[in-house]
Amino acid sequence: MSETATEIVLHVLLYDHLLTFPAEVDLIWAARWSVPKALFLLLRYIVPPSVIIHTHLLSGIANSHLSNTMYLGQISVAISNFLVLLHLWNLWERTPLFICCTLALFTLTTIANIVCTTIVVLATSHNVYFDHDLRTCAMRARDRMPLLWAPCMAFEVVAFSAMVYNALSRPRSLHTDVGKILYRDGIAYFLVTLRLMNLLLASVAPVSPLLWPVSAFIWSSTTVTVTRLILNLRELRIRTAKLQDESATTNLYN
Repeated sequence: MSETATEIVLHVLLYDHLLTFPAEVDLIWAARWSVPKALFLLLRYIVPPSVIIHTHLLSGIANSHLSNTMYLGQISVAISNFLVLLHLWNLWERTPLFICCTLALFTLTTIANIVCTTIVVLATSHNVYFDHDLRTCAMRARDRMPLLWAPCMAFEVVAFSAMVYNALSRPRSLHTDVGKILYRDGIAYFLVTLRLMNLLLASVAPVSPLLWPVSAFIWSSTTVTVTRLILNLRELRIRTAKLQDESATTNLYN
């Protein structure tokens, strides 16, 4: 059951990748190289192989420890958070004080997350065993598991609060693109909700082999949410630029 659940997660992730690949080629590959583009592509292509490796490790075939995918997961989370942070800076019109404060928070939470991941790896190294009935890896105890996601919660709560405050403090006209509002101000909700689900799962759920596939599902869902956000924002930006160019051309000849 656990192995099947992990395979379903992998199939959904790969299917979404195929669905959005044409948009990726048109919107991302055609753009000039930049830090956001490089991070997007890194996130886009590091998670599917990581989930495949994760599934392989859970099968008990590999000799490597699950810490490999734990660290890969934290790297992808850090990339996702930084991409959201870049977007947040644009919303706040790149205010220097806001950039410094949020960058410091991101750096501290990322370092804390690496430290906490190391603590969890050391604590769970002797608690993981192979369940022959379910044919997957399971854990005897998960006392330290909440540490995997607790540091990121601080960053995501701040990001969510900043986006909500920005949305409420800036009046929008009736002609504001509804999709723009949703993608601009709704992304933090998904990130906070998904990480909160992970935290609650690790805190209160009974020890079960399903802990790993559910974590992989939320990891993949976060990645899909962020990559779709970037693609939709990029499409909206290109569409807005074209409309502005057309409007400028019309005004020029009127």
